[in-house]
Amino acid sequence: MSENGMNVWEKRAMKRAQEGQSGLPPVGAPAPGQMNGAGGGPSAEEKAAQQRAQEEQRRIFLKQILTPQAAERLANIALVKPDKARQLENYLLSAAQTGRLGGQVSEEQLKSMLSQFTEAERKPKVTVSRRRMNFDDDEEDEDDW
Repeated sequence: MSENGMNVWEKRAMKRAQEGQSGLPPVGAPAPGQMNGAGGGPSAEEKAAQQRAQEEQRRIFLKQILTPQAAERLANIALVKPDKARQLENYLLSAAQTGRLGGQVSEEQLKSMLSQFTEAERKPKVTVSRRRMNFDDDEEDEDDW
């Protein structure tokens, strides 16, 4: 465990979630090397149907691992910051699949995870302060003689 209470696996999962990778295989995706009978890729309708099915499966899985209050908070976050909510969802799904969640995630646990994401995203603020050189007034007096 590190100083912020996260182990190496949690840090890696959080990083993958921030990069938009949940570690989940696409729902309904064909196995590698498997092709359509027509020889072409799936049509736009098939892709849309696969995407809807994948989103539905995500929603159902999240509903299983979140308490109602936590699910409501995540929905509110999604309204304001969809990208951050998606990162949090990816992290939750990854953690649940690897068995790092010990039951349902409460609203307090969700807040804690969100604050960890926020801390991870903060970048150090660099402030440059420049000092003016103090010149002697003697230089201006030389012209007066």
